[in-house]
Amino acid sequence: MKRKILIFILAIAAAALALVACGTEEDSGVTVVPSVGTKGNIGAFSLLAPAEGELTFALPEFSWEKASGADSYELEVCSSTAFSQTEDTVYVKKTGIVGTKFALTSTLKEKNVDYYWRVTAVNLSEKKTSAVSSFRLVADEKEILFDIDYADEWEVHQLGSKADVSVNKNDFFGSGENSLVVSFVEEDVNRGIPETDGWIVVTHSEEIEMYGVDAFFFNFYYSGDDSDIYLRVVDEDNEYWHAQIKVAQNAKQTIIIRFDEFELRTKGGTTIANRVFDYNYIKYIELVFERSFGDGVAMISDLRAVSFANYGHLFVDKFDFNTVNEGDYTYENYVFDTEISEDGSSFTYSFYNAPNDKNDTKFNGYGFVKLPVEKLLVSGNAFKFNLSTTLTGSQEILIRLIEEDGDRWYYTQKVKTIPADGNLVVPYMAFTLSYYNADAIRQFGYVKQFQFGLRDNYSTGSVTVSGFEVCTLAEEIDDLYVNEMDDNGVIDDFNGYANDVDVYYKWMLSDTNKDEVLAIDKDMAVGGANKCLKLGYKADMGQAQYGLMFSGKEGFSALSFSAIDRSVKQENAAYNHIKEVAAKMIVSLYVNTGEEYITVVDELSKYWTRYTFALKDFKLVEGYYGDITPLSSENIAGVKIAFQYYYYAMVNDVLYPYPAYTSNNFVYIDDLKLSVADSSSAEEVIYKIMPSTTEAKVAIIDNFDSDTDETVAWSGEKGYEYEFVTISDESAYGTGKSLNMNDKGSTSVAYVRGMVVDPSVNFANGMRLIMKGDGVATVYLNVFFVYAGKQFKYRATITNVSDEWTAYFVPFGLFAKQEGEGDIVINKTQVPNVNKISIGIVNSTGAESAVLLDEIAFVEVTDKKNIVRKTLEVTP
Repeated sequence: MKRKILIFILAIAAAALALVACGTEEDSGVTVVPSVGTKGNIGAFSLLAPAEGELTFALPEFSWEKASGADSYELEVCSSTAFSQTEDTVYVKKTGIVGTKFALTSTLKEKNVDYYWRVTAVNLSEKKTSAVSSFRLVADEKEILFDIDYADEWEVHQLGSKADVSVNKNDFFGSGENSLVVSFVEEDVNRGIPETDGWIVVTHSEEIEMYGVDAFFFNFYYSGDDSDIYLRVVDEDNEYWHAQIKVAQNAKQTIIIRFDEFELRTKGGTTIANRVFDYNYIKYIELVFERSFGDGVAMISDLRAVSFANYGHLFVDKFDFNTVNEGDYTYENYVFDTEISEDGSSFTYSFYNAPNDKNDTKFNGYGFVKLPVEKLLVSGNAFKFNLSTTLTGSQEILIRLIEEDGDRWYYTQKVKTIPADGNLVVPYMAFTLSYYNADAIRQFGYVKQFQFGLRDNYSTGSVTVSGFEVCTLAEEIDDLYVNEMDDNGVIDDFNGYANDVDVYYKWMLSDTNKDEVLAIDKDMAVGGANKCLKLGYKADMGQAQYGLMFSGKEGFSALSFSAIDRSVKQENAAYNHIKEVAAKMIVSLYVNTGEEYITVVDELSKYWTRYTFALKDFKLVEGYYGDITPLSSENIAGVKIAFQYYYYAMVNDVLYPYPAYTSNNFVYIDDLKLSVADSSSAEEVIYKIMPSTTEAKVAIIDNFDSDTDETVAWSGEKGYEYEFVTISDESAYGTGKSLNMNDKGSTSVAYVRGMVVDPSVNFANGMRLIMKGDGVATVYLNVFFVYAGKQFKYRATITNVSDEWTAYFVPFGLFAKQEGEGDIVINKTQVPNVNKISIGIVNSTGAESAVLLDEIAFVEVTDKKNIVRKTLEVTP
């Protein structure tokens, strides 16, 4: 008998394909003009090739007459006679050319366009510019143009939402072509009809043959809600094939979608024939909008079927740093010295003077060199490159990528976790959103700019990036997504990853949610040296899914892991009726023959909770038939954890879906394992910080009386060999224990502890530390909290820690912000959001010493303007 098998693969998104007008680039073969040269008048000269009005299918070689008295030449090519760069023009300028010929290899993104060119002869005292000539870069004769100039030839699907179709004749994309416009408003697409709301299809009957082509090319623009947009075609045997357009909000894009990126649509009664995209004959072509719940407008122009190979000059696979003129570099915070290898494969940036004011968060050991790219990426899902640096400490190397729509994404590589050989493979999904300019969707199909920099650096040194290119994980990583469960049932405790990016080689991510985030995190984890997994999702989207494959074993009856929800409520009056948001979690187990079994947690806890799911409580997903493999621990082949949250607005006392597309929602999980349990349960962890039962307005974070060297919840943060803690039997009160924090000299050490604070601790307006030092050490007390999905760090400084037991009362008003954007301050309302405390120590004498910490607590302090020291008498 037949059965339906769900294959356990979570697809990683293909690279989006997009393009805007290109900037200047440097080509190989250009000779730099020496500092000495000719003076005097330059003779007249003429342009030779391409001839005036010449039609060419390929980028031409330019030539001109020699000008007497000239040392070098400048070549300019532009799609307008203005010879200047604007949003709607292509402009390339080459300087320092020695000789009278130049083969242009820079990007001219548009074909069927008239280009203008001129040459300027240069010497030390004069410049002389030639007359202007033109040529036309025409499309290959095999390219097939689709006529979209008549709105009445496009039909809006009657079963979908209403939309208006028109033609814009104002050369919106600057290519000389008209644009088809599809527009819709919220009233027409959000009517409370689940079957049709947000679903728009506009269809054009084509009946066209296509040979010698393998891709679609078109200009595209979209402004509106966070919808999914597809190019869909009906082939010769009436099958529907579609490919998603990776939209860059409010940006004019050039899109190229290869035929092999199209997928067969099998929903809604569509035809299933030979399951082959028969693109040689197309019957219909369509634009499909899904989940468009508000106002929106899309424009498409110059739709053609093309040969992908003819557009290779638009793409970048291996990055050649020589293609960037040094004058195009810009810097942020630092001014770097830069050096490029002769072959252009490596780029070195050196730094000498860190910012003087380390308390200035804008310049806090943080800087970038910015390199323009302005090209499409070839197909891939990761970057591979080599990193080498003279740094050896806790600094971080950062790589930022600016998308076409201006969204900014970054990858962080800790210096101390760079592999010995320096080789890294970083998937696109490992880049985290750092600046929200448009839709906050990872769209790496087109790169405007790469930025290379560093953070937390206050020393001299250099970083070299080499061999930077696009790749796929499957080609680069051995045993990709292969995991092993140990005999104790542990699937992943998240402590064994040597590098921050390694987790992407074990866990698979979907991209249906468009905001999936996966990272190893120590800030939220239980215990000092422990780590957990940080998972992100976007509200009002599809499920963000994270999967792990492994082979189960006999003897287990449950799946268990710890989880905490840090989702944040969107600040919108429409949601005032909602007290707080909480992610819905769907847990799936797959057996080795493919069947999926699920269980659901409707609202995840806001505190670390140990969830245990008895295998008997999992339900088989509908749609399977035939010989069903039962769910037992020895049959398990994988687990998938998904998160989702939908907003509902209150209108006239009625709730209805109201999309918000809120980002910065995170869930953390830890200690994933198969276990033994007869029933499902959810138990909060016991380490939550609570008010003291013996002291009013005090919540003790740690007093170390029950700790041992093996169980201490604090750990070193920077990784120095002398940065370690032990438990001491010495105490401020003569009994109990304290934490011995070692330090050495003027290099700061740091000790950290993660935590969860109960909301009842909102009385605290400061902290109390009972410490003993050597009389000269300085302690930096850092408080971290999460607000609106963002991490904030505040610091107070305690100087000359006494060599006698002393209680230090530190009001929040004396804490200065170190990290975090916005006007948020640390106060009693933020105490329940605190997720980490760290203590840094510096000893200006250079000696090796220690600071003993007997107790640390949140308290209500009376003196809000000073750090109050109270010396304690130790009972013998």
